[in-house]
Amino acid sequence: MAFALHFSKSTTLGNSKTEKQATVFLKKNQISNKMKNSILKSILIGVFSLFMVVSVSAQTKKSDTEAKMPAKAIEKAKVPNGVMEQFIKEYPIIQSEAWYGYPTLRNEFEWYDYNPMYYTYDNPEYYVVEFVKDKTQHKVVYTNEGKKVATHHKLKNYAVPVAVTTSLKNGTYKTWKVTGGEEEINNVTSEEKVYKITVEKNGKKQHLYYDAAGKLLKGEDIEN
Repeated sequence: MAFALHFSKSTTLGNSKTEKQATVFLKKNQISNKMKNSILKSILIGVFSLFMVVSVSAQTKKSDTEAKMPAKAIEKAKVPNGVMEQFIKEYPIIQSEAWYGYPTLRNEFEWYDYNPMYYTYDNPEYYVVEFVKDKTQHKVVYTNEGKKVATHHKLKNYAVPVAVTTSLKNGTYKTWKVTGGEEEINNVTSEEKVYKITVEKNGKKQHLYYDAAGKLLKGEDIEN
């Protein structure tokens, strides 16, 4: 009888111990699973976040690249008849003709410093034609109704007015090097003339715009 009692107590104690061990094991296993789930969740969140950053960065770079790329020339057939007729009348003999659409002139200076990066196919208010005449590069800006706004043409042998040369030599950019490609730009309505000069210093380039009297109208950085 005593033996039976002893056996019963041992069995009870053994079962109790086993239950405790099982409980501890289960708790540890639950904790381990929670930790695993938490770690897995953190990894997934990290991977997703990284994917989003890379995706946004790629889209931004693509947008920046596209923004810096001038549009291709538009077909002559898409240039309004009034614009084309006026151009042919004024410039019957030319070479290397190319047409571009321009959205709008956003300020009073853009007739001489318009940015080719804004060339567009979508309902342009202005048309820019680039061509070669007498071995000289020209650009002419027209409204979409055929009114000529401005003309641009390259100058040979730095043929800018003496007043412009003097102003450049004595002004803010006197230590900068002239790199060539000077242009004379004419406002057809006001008959105002502007001279565009490209200068460089320490790897940095700028376009400078002077009036005929030598006054510096503006300078703008050139992106490499």
